[in-house]
Amino acid sequence: MSQREEYPSLDTAPAGSIRFNTDSSKMELYNGEQWWEIDATSPEQEAGISGSSTRGDGAAGTRGIWAGGRSHNNIDYAILDTTGNAQDFGDMSASHFEGFATASRTRQIMGGTLSYVNTVEFVTIASRGDATDYGDLSVGRRNSQGSSNGTRGVVTGGIVPGSPYAISNVIDYTTIAQTGNFQDFGDLTITLGGGTNQCNSPTRAVHIGGSTGAAPSVSASNVMNYITMSTLGNASDFGDCGTANNRGSASNAVRGIVGDTGSATFITIATLGNTQDFTDTIGDRAYQTACASRTRVVWGGGETAPPVNIMDFVQIMTQGNAIDFGDLTDGRFNAFASSNGHGGLG
Repeated sequence: MSQREEYPSLDTAPAGSIRFNTDSSKMELYNGEQWWEIDATSPEQEAGISGSSTRGDGAAGTRGIWAGGRSHNNIDYAILDTTGNAQDFGDMSASHFEGFATASRTRQIMGGTLSYVNTVEFVTIASRGDATDYGDLSVGRRNSQGSSNGTRGVVTGGIVPGSPYAISNVIDYTTIAQTGNFQDFGDLTITLGGGTNQCNSPTRAVHIGGSTGAAPSVSASNVMNYITMSTLGNASDFGDCGTANNRGSASNAVRGIVGDTGSATFITIATLGNTQDFTDTIGDRAYQTACASRTRVVWGGGETAPPVNIMDFVQIMTQGNAIDFGDLTDGRFNAFASSNGHGGLG
């Protein structure tokens, strides 16, 4: 019997090894001690990464956009990596609200409104200007939710017209870089309306709560569903959340922060399970909407009497009370909110 030759452990990669991380959708290089992400993006794509580029207005960092809102067609933006008041961006075609928004690094799409029109509009995030027609949803709806992995935009659930109105379990998708009508993706596990609550990583989108039943018998749901963004098919159960799901949510690629009644909870997107306590102090404002950078979630507006223009934020990977960010240009609620640095973009 010949002596067996010893080989190095397959558990340890040699220095210089390259791998594709399926959780972050990034190429990584091993330096002998740890894995490092390989920067393989262009300056234009880097527009949504903190402090990495300069836009047409001279401001660097992740740009968050709040568009429309009840009785509003104006669009605001703010640099999420700093603090300060939002500035005017442009206008939507009409006073749209109660719809979805999501974004790639270059373009934000938004659609659905109280009047149940199926039209979708878009803006180019790095510049200022009015919204432009994008295409149509498969069915007119309001209170749907949006997510994106940078390539694909997905819209889930919503309220569809009827007497009484009905709740939808439909999931639509589109390729954000193109324009055109949305196509069928699959279905949620139950019918869920109610908006402002969705979180996602580059791999997975989580639909958080919403309303169930038809008017006037409407109640809040604590159901969370998830989908795999790059495939087509029906959603699966993720876990349970609180029931006051109209206070806005957003995420980085790891953790989703879910606004609740004066508090916030969080989920770890790559795992399944119920929401966990994050903080007991955020603005208790119904129908505020949120967007995120890699490090923070920023909420804006809210339904009070009169509607408020307040913005506040939390650091995503720590737990603590919300901090004042600045103000929107005017008070509003149920606006369309997203950013070019949210969790679906890595």
